[in-house]
Amino acid sequence: MTSSNNINKLELQDLQLAESLKKITLHKLIAEKVNIAKMLQRDRRSEHIQVCGSMLQFLKERNLVSEEIRRRLVKGNFCKYRFCPMCQWRMARKVCREVLGRLRTINEAHNGVALLFLTLTIKNEPITELKSTVKHLSQAFQRLQQSKQYKDAVLGSIRAIEFLGDNTEQSECHPHFHCLLVVRKSYFKKSDYINFEEWTNLWQRSLRVNYRPVINVQRVKPKGKMSAIVAAALEVVKYSVTSSDLEKLTKEDFQELDKQTRNIRQYNYSGELKDAEPTFDDIEDESLWELLEEEYYQWKNGQYSKRKFNSAV
Repeated sequence: MTSSNNINKLELQDLQLAESLKKITLHKLIAEKVNIAKMLQRDRRSEHIQVCGSMLQFLKERNLVSEEIRRRLVKGNFCKYRFCPMCQWRMARKVCREVLGRLRTINEAHNGVALLFLTLTIKNEPITELKSTVKHLSQAFQRLQQSKQYKDAVLGSIRAIEFLGDNTEQSECHPHFHCLLVVRKSYFKKSDYINFEEWTNLWQRSLRVNYRPVINVQRVKPKGKMSAIVAAALEVVKYSVTSSDLEKLTKEDFQELDKQTRNIRQYNYSGELKDAEPTFDDIEDESLWELLEEEYYQWKNGQYSKRKFNSAV
């Protein structure tokens, strides 16, 4: 006879799997709604995008000490295309964990740090000029990093690029950087503090333009139960183009966006944030887990259903 305790354990296992599949399902549905594949020239790449995430393989494992059951997603037919909503979400989760690990390392090394969000923009350009505009932005950021004020204040950074804005006109682009800056915890009390006007002046000089570029800078603070470090890791992981922005693009503009953004890196580290080895507090001893079975799930009619076969995905 099955005890109530064992029933609760089984319910928890099923709930954990359901929550995992729920998140994946959400992004699969978004991907189907946006339907990027139809906006590209039909080829092998668009075919891979069309079926992205349609097959998933989980490992069901048991902990030899606690007897806890876990399921790990270990494989799937993901397309890894930069604008795929499913793959953008997966990449964001991976980068978020890495950023959090690096921030923990730096925070411990300096006995505490402060964090800033810095958004750096340039005026809109035709989407056909996106690649050259991003190059200009990157060179400007390098000049900003070489300024005395920046070097005195900033220990390290990660920047994410976004190619469009909420109100970008058709056939235009609005590339801009979302930056997370690590500064000493004494930053707001000492002479290396940079106020809003000084940040604007620094960015204008770095851009080498004759207009005042729009910027935003603010201190990262805890959000509810989240520490400032966790909030920072979540916030800086930006999508290069959001799903809502993708839906607004014409087929011609999307194909131009695809062409212009090839080989452009989404995330760039610098300084101590680049060199830091991530510190994770949830490292598992994998030798304590035994494999019970492999589980396969197939996408059909708007949901994932378990398949009963043992061939690889």
